[in-house]
Amino acid sequence: MNKDYLSKVLNKIMGETRMDDENKLTHTPFGSFPYFFNLSILTPFSDHCRDVYGLTREEIYYVWDKWKNIVDNNISGRY
Repeated sequence: MNKDYLSKVLNKIMGETRMDDENKLTHTPFGSFPYFFNLSILTPFSDHCRDVYGLTREEIYYVWDKWKNIVDNNISGRY
């Protein structure tokens, strides 16, 4: 697992993630979702990471975990 590459992927996805206070949505390169995530968005996230960045399942879970924690922390800081 190349963590430097995965860090770049994470930074790219974070740069394309926008949180909309008014509508309570998070807009991402793989869709728009309510602030409160569940595993149902893992599939579009996985598809995006596989199709765009060529990540393996293990790499996808690694980036997912990091991305979700960052988004969750940003959401927690708003309330």
